[in-house]
Amino acid sequence: MPAVVVDARNVPCPVPVLRAALAIRDLTAGETIEVVTTDRVAHVDIPAWASDMGHLILDTFEQDGEIHFIIEKSG
Repeated sequence: MPAVVVDARNVPCPVPVLRAALAIRDLTAGETIEVVTTDRVAHVDIPAWASDMGHLILDTFEQDGEIHFIIEKSG
């Protein structure tokens, strides 16, 4: 279960990335966040941001028109 769920629905890029970055900074290594977005560009932007920061995307799935990313904070 993610430590934090980031609601980034109905906002355009780069807002989902910015909200994810803010949420993950206060966590310790190994904790996870779930980012929920409706922005189709997030399929590119969230993985690119996570990779640049060294975080690991554990899962990505779509449900009811929303894209969910489960991201583990790096050490």
